[in-house]
Amino acid sequence: MSIYSFFPSGGEMYWGLLVALYFFYTGLSAGIMLITSLGGVFHLNGLERIGKVGAAMALSLLAVAPVHLILDLEKPWKFITLFGHFQFLSAMSWGAYILILYALALVFYTYYLFKDNKVNARKFGIAAFILALAVEGYTGFLMGNIQAHALWNTPLMPVIFLFSGLASGTALFILGYSLVEKLRNAPQADRYAGIALLSNWLKWFVLVDGALMVIYFIILWYGHADQYAAGYYLLHQDSLSFVWLENVVGLLIPFLILIYRPLASRLSAQILASLLLVFGTLVMRINLVIGGQKLPLFGDRLVNYTLTSGDVGIAVVLALVAVVLMVVLIKALAFEPKKIISSQGKEVVS
Repeated sequence: MSIYSFFPSGGEMYWGLLVALYFFYTGLSAGIMLITSLGGVFHLNGLERIGKVGAAMALSLLAVAPVHLILDLEKPWKFITLFGHFQFLSAMSWGAYILILYALALVFYTYYLFKDNKVNARKFGIAAFILALAVEGYTGFLMGNIQAHALWNTPLMPVIFLFSGLASGTALFILGYSLVEKLRNAPQADRYAGIALLSNWLKWFVLVDGALMVIYFIILWYGHADQYAAGYYLLHQDSLSFVWLENVVGLLIPFLILIYRPLASRLSAQILASLLLVFGTLVMRINLVIGGQKLPLFGDRLVNYTLTSGDVGIAVVLALVAVVLMVVLIKALAFEPKKIISSQGKEVVS
């Protein structure tokens, strides 16, 4: 088979697994915040009860997200210089401050939410909602603005990140909320009622996400030489990961589950669809970040990426930290206090 070079200039792979996981965790956090704040902040009927669990999950995921970026640097402490050298035209400079502001708004929103201060919770919730949109947008814009990599350089990238974040964030929240309701020993009917609306929305998020991926691939396939090479790579060199794991297992199968009524009405099927969606989004982030750099900028060989044991160890440890933070916050804050009747016949909150 003849091999052709489509790329005119040199380059190497700078972003690896930890950067992909940073995009994954920030997308999950922002997606959960956008969905769960609709009840407590915007008073959407049917979602009032989920705000505290959503805030705890979003905050836990955000706490570990930037750590991936910091540890990915050869000199981790150098990340501080990013805040002292703001560049107005740099998406990365804007992103650093957007992330800080989102974290602050989310912390105060969570604090006032658990203090039942509805006025302040709503103020910071609105700020966190807007900044969550900015987080989703900036990550997509950051990659879409890099012209050297055809797999990234598309104006669709911010929209793709937004809807994949909404889909995966909603899916992860369904998993977390189902577990919380089970630990609370909530009746099966109540447990299902709490996530029925989200499950209905989820299928539409998946539909839009899938449509965007189809449009994205068509643009690559019928684009200029570099874009065609990127599409050819996805279809032939990376078909297992891109076609089967990301889009069939991670998008198509969950969508079919969610639209097939006999399955969609069952909590177990919703949980399975949610698991597959979170997995598919993780694969998508890895495909974009690492796969987008594998295409050579010159020559006829793919750029190799070596996954180190150190990166795997960091990824596992931070994933465990995120889970522990979720458990601690949800257990300490999201559970309603128990009411005990004293010997004098009065209610005492324990």
